[in-house]
Amino acid sequence: PISLAPLTDANGLIFSPNGAFALASGFPHNVTPIGTCNNAVLPSLTTPGVPLFLTAIPDATHLIALDPPSIDIFSYTSTVGDCASTFPSVTLSLDSSTNLGQGNFTPITMQVASDGSKAYVVAEGLSSVLVFDITAKTTSAIPLVDNGVPLSAALTTDGTRLFVATKCSNFDATTGKCTVPTLHILDTNIGSDVQQVQFDNNFCTNIDNKTLFCTPDLVAVKP
Repeated sequence: PISLAPLTDANGLIFSPNGAFALASGFPHNVTPIGTCNNAVLPSLTTPGVPLFLTAIPDATHLIALDPPSIDIFSYTSTVGDCASTFPSVTLSLDSSTNLGQGNFTPITMQVASDGSKAYVVAEGLSSVLVFDITAKTTSAIPLVDNGVPLSAALTTDGTRLFVATKCSNFDATTGKCTVPTLHILDTNIGSDVQQVQFDNNFCTNIDNKTLFCTPDLVAVKP
């Protein structure tokens, strides 16, 4: 095992585009690079809070992470080396920390558009999707129809659609059937919840069950 000190509890691990180093994030409040050819732990960056959902922005020079109530952008410079006479090195710095204006929320997921333009944040108990413009450092929100309470989300490869699974907020007292949609399809270009999908009670089983309802607590997009 590799000691990641000062990290004591890692919550994320990503790799650089060239594969020369990995970046671990977590408690107490650090991002720590590790050289992949020699497992060397490089100097760590102290972050404003505990970074969550650390993600590489496609420009290959920036990272983004949630840090409720804020979202942080880090920049990095690196050298690869030949892992014989020279070794990978990474310098990290905090570029910006933007308050998302929602207080100290509990995030469910953060999805970053493949072009690195926007980050979409889904949080517990929040009936809208937070949108962060990575270049402009501005925030907005896409409300969910009927105040849906999100459980998970997935972004299409081209970033034009965000699928959000939500809790069933109303069951028929007689049949037990969920009477409201539990999948919301958001058009990110216009910033709107454009379609809602309601599932039958037997969508997760081959049994014609009138009382069983499976909560769609995981949604994924096939590339």
